[in-house]
Amino acid sequence: ARMHFYISASPDRIAEVDVKALRDHAAKIARTWKQRLRGALGDRHGAEDVHRLEERYFDAFSPEYVATVDVDTAVEDIERLEALERTGLMQVAMEPHASGGIEATQLRLFVERGTMILADTMPILENLGLRVIEARPLDRAGLAGSLTETLRAVQGGRADNDRFNRLVITAGLAWDEVAVLRAYSAYAFQLGAVPSRRAAPDALIAHPEVAQPLCESFRRATERPPWRRPPAASRTRCRRSIALRMI
Repeated sequence: ARMHFYISASPDRIAEVDVKALRDHAAKIARTWKQRLRGALGDRHGAEDVHRLEERYFDAFSPEYVATVDVDTAVEDIERLEALERTGLMQVAMEPHASGGIEATQLRLFVERGTMILADTMPILENLGLRVIEARPLDRAGLAGSLTETLRAVQGGRADNDRFNRLVITAGLAWDEVAVLRAYSAYAFQLGAVPSRRAAPDALIAHPEVAQPLCESFRRATERPPWRRPPAASRTRCRRSIALRMI
């Protein structure tokens, strides 16, 4: 079909129009969503890969997805799905999102079908201190990597699923650094330095700013050359001191 538009303008205004730019813009808005997606994929991949991705994904997009997701996000989703198949590792996307006038962060997880159930996922997110809607912006640039690794570690059984994981967000720790503080907390309870198992995690969650110095103390202690390590009695006093600083 052909459409004609008649526009009234002075000769001077018409002379200012960039005809090529106007033609390119008209062609862009006239293309379908899938045509624009094909072009966006072509900007990142060769023709053979574009054809393969088109055959695999284009018919899988639901009408709702096509209506609500822009092509740039769709390209990133396709690349995350490709990374998921290639590595077998969960992929995570964090993006700004507004809901009901509240500025929030949208978290999207890409996993293999059947490997994660929503009812099992919610406790993991809650122990990370995340809510379905939380009126607090998150540092997506610095957080996405550590959050992704934490979710993978919990899903893979390498990290415990408890409230300590909130320190990944509030203190900027990696999941294995949280594991160190979790171990120190258990040791402090065994020493009798804290009154209950909840005392240390409660204190750290309430005061996340002390978590980084504690991890730094651990790093300095473990990086010391063996011939310079303090005697056992001194190490015991150091452990007790660190445990007491946690309460």
